Amino acid sequence: MLCVLNFANVAPINVGAMRKGFFATTALVATAGIASADITVTGSANVGLKYSEDRTANGDSNDDVIVHNEIDFNIVATGESDNGITFGASVDLDASEADQDDAQSGSGANDPEVYFSMNGLTVTVGAVGNAGVVLNTAEVGFDGLNTNSHVDAVDDSSVDGDVHVSYAFGDYTVAASIGSDSEDTAFSVSGSTGALTYAVGFASDDSANIDYTSFGAGYTMGAYNFQALMVNIDNPAGTADEDTFGLSAAYTMDAMTFTVAMSDSDAAGSDASYGIGAAYDLGGGLALKGGFGSVGDKSVADLGLTMSF
Repeated sequence: MLCVLNFANVAPINVGAMRKGFFATTALVATAGIASADITVTGSANVGLKYSEDRTANGDSNDDVIVHNEIDFNIVATGESDNGITFGASVDLDASEADQDDAQSGSGANDPEVYFSMNGLTVTVGAVGNAGVVLNTAEVGFDGLNTNSHVDAVDDSSVDGDVHVSYAFGDYTVAASIGSDSEDTAFSVSGSTGALTYAVGFASDDSANIDYTSFGAGYTMGAYNFQALMVNIDNPAGTADEDTFGLSAAYTMDAMTFTVAMSDSDAAGSDASYGIGAAYDLGGGLALKGGFGSVGDKSVADLGLTMSF
């Protein structure tokens, strides 16, 4: 028997519709497992004028006054497993320009981190810095005049880790970090009691054989806020140890905040850093900030706008 099929009355296949349906189905399948995930983008930026005495003499710029702008966006993705494990990842997108003559800085994506957390225990892997960085003093100016330069020793050190573990219980947090390649280690304990916050930190630079011990405290009383930090730098044999300290006080009145800050060190030939500044909250994440002072025995000042998104 000969069977003849007649397709004359069969509607043609709509390839475009099939393609759209295929892509829609693929996208639905791909996203079905992340329906509970949450991705947020936050950011900050600033722009203004910065002054530094004898900047041209130091070869840093063609003028003592420069235009400065900086942008920082933070992308954070979070989720939670069926058994209650919170997990997430984050990355920063940073860029800045000191003035029109300098090359732009910021390599795009920075500080990649991945974390897992459950019942107060959090493990973070990536660009975690070091756990020995504790409370610091307030800064002055829209971009920071670096008045706390002497107590930034721990944060500015080469101590770095790629694994950070913290445990929060009640009003206390214990944290530790280690560099799997550098073998740098750091540890801190922080807590709060009412209006008082405090922290103790220790960090060790394995390659340079330098240890840092920090003690920080902060106190808020109505419109006033006070911060204090002491850092001991235990240098290698043959080099004198160094003790540094920093203090700051801030007063807020309606939308205006006034801040004074200073830091100093007992190292030979060291000059104290200090400054005074003011900030006015314009609302909506926009603020006008400025300050002046002395850092490294050089007069410094700035005035500009800060933005938060």
